[in-house]
Amino acid sequence: MAVKLEEQNSVLVAKLSGRYLDQGEDYRGDFQTIYGDLQQKPRIVVISLGEVSDIDRRALTAIEKLCWKVAKDLGQEIRLAYPTEGVRRTLDRVDFTIPVYETVEKAFESFEEDEFLEDADLFDDEPPPTVTSSDAGNSR
Repeated sequence: MAVKLEEQNSVLVAKLSGRYLDQGEDYRGDFQTIYGDLQQKPRIVVISLGEVSDIDRRALTAIEKLCWKVAKDLGQEIRLAYPTEGVRRTLDRVDFTIPVYETVEKAFESFEEDEFLEDADLFDDEPPPTVTSSDAGNSR
């Protein structure tokens, strides 16, 4: 098990590698490394699972907790990407709430799509419909 942190276009890509099986404290150190780096320099983060040969439920739960902790404490979202076959097998057997994207690029795009929705003025062409009190009474 190991984590390698890389900066790609102001996005932190945390590349996990190895087997995340029944290791307890060992893999938690990798996740603490990611969290610590984000505390020092907040930014978008994608965890790449492309070099994880196998993972168990406990490790996925630890990743999920990391994602929730980063969201709660730092106000940031983490995307997961590039699951190997070993990761997919475990994901198919557990209830995992964090989206996992096929590629790191797709995970990057998902952040861009979120920003688009936040910044978009959906009513540029026409104003939103208004409901008057007389309209509300006619809906029966």
